[in-house]
Amino acid sequence: MKDDRTTLYKLTDNFISLLLLQGVNYLVPLIVFPYLVRVLGVDGFGQYNFIFYIIWMGVVVSDYGFDLSATKLISVNRHEKKKLDEIFSAVLLIKSLLAILFLIFLTILLCLEKLIWMFIINLKQQILKTKIF
Repeated sequence: MKDDRTTLYKLTDNFISLLLLQGVNYLVPLIVFPYLVRVLGVDGFGQYNFIFYIIWMGVVVSDYGFDLSATKLISVNRHEKKKLDEIFSAVLLIKSLLAILFLIFLTILLCLEKLIWMFIINLKQQILKTKIF
């Protein structure tokens, strides 16, 4: 009976904690975004969002599903400290390598930005010159 109560208390505590966390996740953008639009202006806010989503793409690339697979491996091997250290080290190394590859990709993209825009403009001009009918 004692185990049931402690489990129920843990479950209730976790539920309330997650509920508060989700509430904060919904409320903070409602407060911060209008302030950012007012301070940065429409153009500045657009640039902020552009940079934010480029960074977010880097986070998605570096996560690569480790939030699911590593969590499963850690829960399966939770009593083996050496195995936990191996899993943590491997995941951290791979995520770091993916982040570095993403940064290299962004650097190359920024260096080639002028060439890419010239190619797009040239392609657009060629499309406009061709007659469809």
